Amino acid sequence: MEFRIASERGRSQIEDLWAYCFEPAEHPFFQWYFTNCFRSENTLVGFEDNSLAACVHLNPYQLFLRERTIPVSYIVGLATSPEARRGGVAGHLLKAALTEMRRRKHYFNILMPSKAGFYYPFGWELCYHQLKYTIHLEELRGLTSSEGRFSMITCPDQWEMLQSVYEKFMAGRHGFSIRGEPEWRKLIAAHLAEKGYISVLECDGLAAAYLFYQLRDGKIVVGDMSYSSAQAQRSILNFFYNHRSQASTVEFNTPFNDNLHLSLPNPKEGVAVYPFMAGRVVDVTEGLQALGYAQQIQVEVTIAVVDQLAEWNNGTFAIAVKNGQAKVRITDSETADLACTIGALSQLVFGRLSAQELIAGGKLTGKDATKIALLDQLFPKRDNYINEYF
Repeated sequence: MEFRIASERGRSQIEDLWAYCFEPAEHPFFQWYFTNCFRSENTLVGFEDNSLAACVHLNPYQLFLRERTIPVSYIVGLATSPEARRGGVAGHLLKAALTEMRRRKHYFNILMPSKAGFYYPFGWELCYHQLKYTIHLEELRGLTSSEGRFSMITCPDQWEMLQSVYEKFMAGRHGFSIRGEPEWRKLIAAHLAEKGYISVLECDGLAAAYLFYQLRDGKIVVGDMSYSSAQAQRSILNFFYNHRSQASTVEFNTPFNDNLHLSLPNPKEGVAVYPFMAGRVVDVTEGLQALGYAQQIQVEVTIAVVDQLAEWNNGTFAIAVKNGQAKVRITDSETADLACTIGALSQLVFGRLSAQELIAGGKLTGKDATKIALLDQLFPKRDNYINEYF
């Protein structure tokens, strides 16, 4: 099978495959995506006998990872034609995608898996979890605040009202997407195209919270929500509560370390852990050298990595960190301080699991407790949060 970057001439086949696997062509999101987001130069296709057999979109993003702004690819829309399925095409496509991302100097990537287990053998592991709430509006009665005033966002030109809230909400968090004017305009346009609502809370003349939501079959379904304080969060709950004539429940997600559930009158129901986003290291050497490290740490450690899809990641890597910068090289040594798969290394680097947790889970091996502790100094566990959908 031949893999290559798509051309505009093949756009109709890409659209047809998306429509077959995901939303039909008449769906508002389909129309918005292929009008505003799709770029042939960010689309990898696989052809067999001149027919499109597989396709994946490598949308460029910037993430805040380890104190640095890092360019990444967000894999979306991985699709195979029905006649090409169960023949290993998806694995070959992902391998070609890793090669292309490496060429683009995107040394990390993310994807939102519909079935996470499908991607585990290819080196992707879950790096982001959220808490998913499904709450009866009546249960919010004692948790609300009427402070501030809500108003509607009706066009992308109002994006600046949301930016300051997002920055405050992400303060102290990790792994989030860097948003600027282009990103906000896309998000707002996409949500409005799907007949959603965007509401912003203002307190003392300043934006304090926002929420993207839809009203569906007696439910308030929230897609994105940020708030600058606990008081602003309570005002959002009040906003939900005031919809009792239109809805009976509200669904929304929060960061994994959110403690709202501790205040619910019935926290045993309606709160669930929601696996959200997977991550992967594309290039061990270049990726680790691109990250930032604590200035006071001076570390030397070797890690043997196994990667079934990217041969350049197979080997023993010597990592030396000094003055906040890493130097990484592949060594000929047959012994290493620690060993893991590329998936486990990804969870460590993204900050989802610590070295100690990976050891306990059997995903990282090594007998030298000092080296394990050093690894936790290099890659301390972080509070990951991201809420991007395409």
